[in-house]
Amino acid sequence: MYVSTDERRWINRLLKIAKEHPDEVTVTKLPEENDGCLCLKCPASYLKISPPLRREMTEEQRFALAERMKSMRKPKQDTSNGEE
Repeated sequence: MYVSTDERRWINRLLKIAKEHPDEVTVTKLPEENDGCLCLKCPASYLKISPPLRREMTEEQRFALAERMKSMRKPKQDTSNGEE
């Protein structure tokens, strides 16, 4: 399979895969020499396409999730009182 992308996220990911599997992935053009577009050849088994997850939640579940996120975003309290 031949892959071509100019998305920085995918370029970084594919270059990492090419480095880890040089015997299976061949980079044909680097972004620096191809107007920012990476081109490579890899096995078709590397391709996986899936739609984003969609979750149906009740109002109670949404509220609980929102409260959990609020508590995670609060700055952590300093446990020391400054006295020694």
